[in-house]
Amino acid sequence: MKKIIMVSTNNTCRSFIAESILRQYLLDADQKNIEVISRGLVVLFPEPVHVKAADMVIKTCGIESLDFRSAQLTQEEVEESDLILTMTEEQKDKILEEYHGYKDSVPGIMSCTIPRHLSSSTKFIE
Repeated sequence: MKKIIMVSTNNTCRSFIAESILRQYLLDADQKNIEVISRGLVVLFPEPVHVKAADMVIKTCGIESLDFRSAQLTQEEVEESDLILTMTEEQKDKILEEYHGYKDSVPGIMSCTIPRHLSSSTKFIE
């Protein structure tokens, strides 16, 4: 099974939205061999998803129950992943600097910049 990790700063908004949308896309495409998770780079304790992000996911993906809690990216997850997508270039740089062995174990890390103002905007959610 392939593993994709969506990464943002504290895993309560952008990476959660990206994870949810990609999961729905893969479900619609009948792709069952890809696991998608989201993680944060600065998660001091598990938090629920931001209310606007939850609303957006409910409207976009039809997910009614959200038992999501933020989680810190771990070295083990980095080593086990096939692709890491960060929400900013700075997050990508932080992973490359702080998670040893990345270059030897993971074939791809990319940033897919999603501006913070878009992920928290009510216009984006509507």
